[in-house]
Amino acid sequence: MRVRAPIDAVWPTVLDPSMYPRLIPSLDRTRVVERDGDNSVLFMHHSYAIAETEYYMRVSVEEAEHTVRFRLDRSRAHGSIREGRGFIALRSYRGGTIVSWGMLADVGAGMVMRVFGPFLNEWLLLPPRCIRDEIEPGRENVC
Repeated sequence: MRVRAPIDAVWPTVLDPSMYPRLIPSLDRTRVVERDGDNSVLFMHHSYAIAETEYYMRVSVEEAEHTVRFRLDRSRAHGSIREGRGFIALRSYRGGTIVSWGMLADVGAGMVMRVFGPFLNEWLLLPPRCIRDEIEPGRENVC
């Protein structure tokens, strides 16, 4: 997804966990649990209709590459989520920024999948658009 803003204007939004509920569908709470340099652990809580789930993600920032990588912290409570990992990367492009996002998740077959499942594939594709909508003036944020 192309964002019509320089990478230095987009990068702070990607690094700010307090922005994540505006960038990730159904995410309503997040907080930093641990921080050690470019590595941190985030608590994440999603809710939609009557379902909710919460888990912890290990996040590492590669500042020079404008890339954030994340993976499920299986050593902490993670509800019915079996596995999850992904990345978000920014690249300069013609005065703007290309936002790349990849996410794999195994949410099992329980209540979370029954409620979130029909929307999950669509939601997993939305964060780059949500970043664009957040950064570019006059855009309505779909997240």
